[in-house]
Amino acid sequence: AVYARKGVSFDKLEDFTDKRVAVIKGVYITQKHIEHIKHKINIIEVDNALEGLQKVQKGEVDYFFGFSHNSFFIPKYQLLDVVPAHVFMDKPEWFGIGLRADYPELVSILNKGIALISETEIHSIISKWSYLPKQVESTELSQDEKEWIAQKHTIRVRIVNFPPYTILGQGKPTGIVPDYLKRITEQTGVKFKLESTSSSYAEGLRGLQNLEGPDVIPSMMFSPEERNVLFSNPYQASPVVFYTRTDAAFITTISDLIGKRVIVNKGTIIEQVLAREYPAVNLVYCRSAERGLHMLAEGTADAFVGNLTATSFLIQKHGLTNVRVAAPSPMPEHEMSFGVRKDWPELTGIINKVLDGITVEEPSAMQ
Repeated sequence: AVYARKGVSFDKLEDFTDKRVAVIKGVYITQKHIEHIKHKINIIEVDNALEGLQKVQKGEVDYFFGFSHNSFFIPKYQLLDVVPAHVFMDKPEWFGIGLRADYPELVSILNKGIALISETEIHSIISKWSYLPKQVESTELSQDEKEWIAQKHTIRVRIVNFPPYTILGQGKPTGIVPDYLKRITEQTGVKFKLESTSSSYAEGLRGLQNLEGPDVIPSMMFSPEERNVLFSNPYQASPVVFYTRTDAAFITTISDLIGKRVIVNKGTIIEQVLAREYPAVNLVYCRSAERGLHMLAEGTADAFVGNLTATSFLIQKHGLTNVRVAAPSPMPEHEMSFGVRKDWPELTGIINKVLDGITVEEPSAMQ
């Protein structure tokens, strides 16, 4: 298993390149796995697993490469910033009990006892003494979906800084969306190319509609009027609310904003609904929620309307202490879906199958 600080991703051994990797001194099993790339790694030898995990906690190394059972030390020693970043389920190392050579009868007794332990009991024992993510099962796909995957499409995913859905500036993108994409890859084999961009949502949407790229916009709100995009099932919902400055007059409904300037992300469903149904509200356009909140804080407009989850995260992150939630909007909850190019229905079906298999408890673990 590979251990890292929270928010640091790991997919394959090549991700060790140019990184500081702690390994236990003299342990052949872990060292053999990195033999072919050890010349590209800054290897830090440690005396034991606890020392390796503590170095990750302190930021002295980027990764600790050890065993899955080393996760026992995480809760025991309160290593709260360390998580198992990757478990090599396809490369298990088997452990047995070593006995003295003149006790063959004991070998037979132990083997018979082990054989009586059910798989459920084994998992229960391991779960009690370890701190590991659950193994993800593969998703059953149709023949058409398998053939589509076999074509090895380059799937370009539009990624912008939209915390907590996508968070940039910490190496690889992190957040709710990358976690979902990782799950889709694990269960289906579909590979995504995450493309960070500073272009506006409207520009990205035009590219998706015209099949020019991106191929997927991961945080879209379904619209029955949008016929040039395929939508996955929603993976999360968040209320749409109005924000004002703390020194602004109190508002209770959108009626209090008639004649006022309200900032909205251009090209979104929220903008379309406001423009169509509330023409007396003066819309001020922004390229991103992050920029819109700064505009509000600086006094450019009277209010901002947006997704409660993402907007509240940004307010806290940027310390916008003069911005507050003011009132609910008349719009339905912002249901987040993956927007997919219209000529790839197979991809939409694949994404839906993975989303349908995620339990009610799991999305909270991705937030």
